[in-house]
Amino acid sequence: MNQNKQNTAEGTREQEQATAFFRAVELVLRPICRMLVRRGFTIHNVVELIKRAFLAAAADVIKEQGFPVTEKRLSIYTSLSLAEVARLRGDLAASVDLSETKLAKITRLFTAWHLDPRFTIQFVDTPRALAVTEREGLPSFQGLVQEFASGLDYEQLLEELCRMGAVSIQQETGLVHLNVRVYIPEPFDRTDSERFGKMLSAYAVTMDVNSRKKAPGLGRFDRTVSADFAISVEDEAAFHLLVREDGQKMLEKFDAWLAARPRVAENGRRPGAVIFFYVDTDVQPNTGASAVDDAGRVNELDRTNTTRGSSSDDDANVIDTLTFQIRGK
Repeated sequence: MNQNKQNTAEGTREQEQATAFFRAVELVLRPICRMLVRRGFTIHNVVELIKRAFLAAAADVIKEQGFPVTEKRLSIYTSLSLAEVARLRGDLAASVDLSETKLAKITRLFTAWHLDPRFTIQFVDTPRALAVTEREGLPSFQGLVQEFASGLDYEQLLEELCRMGAVSIQQETGLVHLNVRVYIPEPFDRTDSERFGKMLSAYAVTMDVNSRKKAPGLGRFDRTVSADFAISVEDEAAFHLLVREDGQKMLEKFDAWLAARPRVAENGRRPGAVIFFYVDTDVQPNTGASAVDDAGRVNELDRTNTTRGSSSDDDANVIDTLTFQIRGK
C-alpha cells in the first residue's frame, strides 16, 4: 500500500515538473512566435522548423548516450515516421553551412579596429581614422577587411556601415572614422538573424549544461537580477541606463581580455558572455507607458541620454544586447 502511495506521489511530481517545464518553453517561444507572425510565417513553417530542430537534438542526445545515430533510432526518439526522418535528414544535410558568418567577421573587424595597435591611436586606445584604400603606407579600411573579414567586399561593407551610421567618411580628408564600439546589424537582415539564433542558442545551451551539473559551482555562470515589484517609469529608465553603461564597460573589459589570448587549434571551444536588459511586463499596470519602449527608439531613456549629452549614451553607440566572443583568425 505504501509502495503504491509512493509511486503515485512520484508520478504526480513528475507530471508537475513536466507541466512546469512545458510552461517555461511556452514562455520562451511566445516572443519568438510574435516575431514570426510579424514576418508573415505560418504555423506550417514553424512546425517544419521544430521538426528539424527536434530531429537534430535527438541525434545529439543519441550521440551523448553512445549509440550510433540511425534513422530507426531517430524515429523511436522523436515519434516521427521513418519516411519523415529520412526527408528531414536530407533537408538538414542540404542546409548545413560551415562557413564563418558575416556577423563573426565584422565583429572581429570591429574588435581589431579598437584593440590592434596598428589600427588604434597609441596611448589613448582610440580607433584610428583609416584611408579607404592603401595610401602612403597608412593603415586602410581595405586592408582591415582583407585581414579580419576576408571574403567580404570592402566597398559594399563600407557602404553598409555608412548607411547604418557605424562609420563615417570625413569629406575633407576622405578618411573612414569608426563611430561605434560594436556591430549591430539591421533588423531582420541575414546577419541580424544569425545573431538572433546565436544568442538564443547560447543561453539555451548554458541552461542545458546547468540542468545536468553534478553539484553547485560545477556548471556555467548564469545569474540574474530583477525587481520583484513594479517601479516607476523614471526608475526603470535610470536602471536601463545603469545596465547599458556598466554592462558596456564590463563587456569591453572581457573583450580585451579574450582578444589578448593566444589562438589554439586543438581546443575548438569559443567561450563568450552576454548581458541584456529585460522588462517583466506582468508586474506592470497596462497603462501603455514604458520607460523602454519595446518597439520605439525614442523613449524616456533616450531623452535622458540626450539631456546628459554623453556620446556613450546615444543608441548609435550603445546597444541593448551586448556580446563579445573569442574570434579566431
